[in-house]
Amino acid sequence: MLRRKEVVKKKAFDLLENALFRKARELGLLRGSCIGIIDSTGFESRHVSHYYVKCVGRERYLGTHYPKLSIVCHSQTHLLPAATVRLGPSRDSVEFRRLLPKANHLIPFKKLLADKGYDCEDNHVLAREGLGIRYTVIPVRLGVGRSGKRTWPKTKYRRQMKKTLL
Repeated sequence: MLRRKEVVKKKAFDLLENALFRKARELGLLRGSCIGIIDSTGFESRHVSHYYVKCVGRERYLGTHYPKLSIVCHSQTHLLPAATVRLGPSRDSVEFRRLLPKANHLIPFKKLLADKGYDCEDNHVLAREGLGIRYTVIPVRLGVGRSGKRTWPKTKYRRQMKKTLL
């Protein structure tokens, strides 16, 4: 019996969030071509900064883990349809698959902006084919071939974006 009540409590935030975005649509805040932005950042978890500990010479006391925040933001209104906190350091592209479907459910994005940390073909495919986002602007990380020269991406969406940006 107690478990059922807890489940209802857990859904309360989702209901509140849905009501907030429904009201934003009614007020006309989410009109036109919606642009989404996804990014992550790490925070200090101690009372002294990482930089200070290095300067003092006490590097053995440095922790390797810190809180990392990832968000999806609507560029015009700065509403946050999805966010998560996890332990860093970790790759940004992992959170892309968790955050973007939830955010796109609340605000159907036409364009998506991200940094190089989110560049992988799976993310482009998810955004464009899976969620119907028309444009993804994620800078392409070019690899270095055996000859030491930069190589072009071999996958469809990454190659298309590289051609468009040149």
